[in-house]
Amino acid sequence: MMQGQGGSVGPDLSQLGTRFSQNAMVTAILSPSDAISDQYAATVFTLKEGGSVVGRIIEQDEETVTINQNPFDLSQTTTLQKADIESEKLSPASIMPAGLINRLNGDEVVDLIAYLVARGDPGHEMFTGEEAATSEE
Repeated sequence: MMQGQGGSVGPDLSQLGTRFSQNAMVTAILSPSDAISDQYAATVFTLKEGGSVVGRIIEQDEETVTINQNPFDLSQTTTLQKADIESEKLSPASIMPAGLINRLNGDEVVDLIAYLVARGDPGHEMFTGEEAATSEE
């Protein structure tokens, strides 16, 4: 989400450009599992009957845990009975898919970082080049 527009799968990116360097943003996009906020971490549930289920906890009570397994569709939930769960641990993998940026060419990656730094403002110096022009004089 940026400036109140978009989905709520991950963090609000509106202030990203004021909190992180461009290098940190690129690193987070390229390697999303390197640093995962507890707010967006998925949990791996090992089931007593065998197998495991991975998802982000949406809600839980004394008897059940409801998780979302599809970060692109928050309405898709699965409810697990706590009695059926052998163990649970935070997933080492981010819900942001690795390689998401691979669909972009170099210019598009530069544009994406500029958009994040500018907080979506087309009048920002990242797009106008005003700061670059004044520093060359």
